[in-house]
Amino acid sequence: MMIDFEKVNAYLNKVRKFSKGGIVKKDEPIKQTQAERAYNFINPADGFNLFSTLRYSTFPIYSWLGSTIPLRPENDMATPVEEAYWKHYLNLGRNKTLVPDTKSKINWDKENGSNSEYVGVPQPVARRVQALADTLNMGRIVRNYQTYKEKYPELPEEDTMNDMYKFGKELLDSGKAQQAKEHMSIKEVKRNPNYIQDRASGLEILGKFGMKWDKNTNTIKLYDTYDFPSRYTGKYSIPEREKTLRIREDIKFDPKQGSFLLRDNMKNYYTNEDKYYQ
Repeated sequence: MMIDFEKVNAYLNKVRKFSKGGIVKKDEPIKQTQAERAYNFINPADGFNLFSTLRYSTFPIYSWLGSTIPLRPENDMATPVEEAYWKHYLNLGRNKTLVPDTKSKINWDKENGSNSEYVGVPQPVARRVQALADTLNMGRIVRNYQTYKEKYPELPEEDTMNDMYKFGKELLDSGKAQQAKEHMSIKEVKRNPNYIQDRASGLEILGKFGMKWDKNTNTIKLYDTYDFPSRYTGKYSIPEREKTLRIREDIKFDPKQGSFLLRDNMKNYYTNEDKYYQ
């Protein structure tokens, strides 16, 4: 990934006037919490690559910008789902439609999850996870890939489709916990074209995540932790959370019928998701 130094310089120029703390009316200094500064500075859509390592690491870039960092403008926002989880992680407010409650737990939580907060996932995320287990309809796509790709261009590349199909087979056949990755999504999401990554999988809040199939209840157990590597957290960057934010969801799935997005000849593939992703 090439570093966009022009973008870096433009951002630094934009905030240079705040380098002494920022001034508001009556010459009163502006003060922000570390969480507010992190939210204003970091766009979760940029991802953690070479560029963001330089931008978000514990390197004290915040000290260059003073005590105030301007709000990110509307054209520098990620999808509503990404923004909602990022904001809730920082304890800056919660949208319960996008970051819903959950009653789901896994066995590990009983002994290890006392200092945790548990949340679920919104509907479009659950539907993408459900599709990973849909070997019935996924198999049809894999066998007739070019025909489906022409009609549904958001489908992933053929190699990825094959990997997803194999993953689903192993998930259902073994009954054991499997680790999925965020790129394993049946449907991409368009982001602002100015972003470093202008397309999203719709599973960015999960990263590498766990799935386990329970055939007795026709339920997919989804589990993950919304956190950041230690190199991205610290006094001058992303604050560490007092309570670990854990994602848990029980997703109902009937293998004989298939997933919501893929069943019935994919009639639901273009279901409106504006409130979640636009």
